[in-house]
Amino acid sequence: VLVGLSFAYSAGVPIVSGVPESFLQLALGRWLFGIPNPIIFMALVFGGLWLLVERTAIGQEIQAVGGNPAAAR
Repeated sequence: VLVGLSFAYSAGVPIVSGVPESFLQLALGRWLFGIPNPIIFMALVFGGLWLLVERTAIGQEIQAVGGNPAAAR
């Protein structure tokens, strides 16, 4: 309810105080082909986690979960 009230009060403009402009631009801006920065960051994190799970030993150990302890080694 409070988030909705603040959204209505500010006409959809984020209410921020004491946050550096560079951080706001990073968090709310658009950089690549007009895609919002949080979407780009999410894709980078997803790609990094995929590489971790698929291409590293620790990732293989994370995936090796099952009912057969010998097969999981």
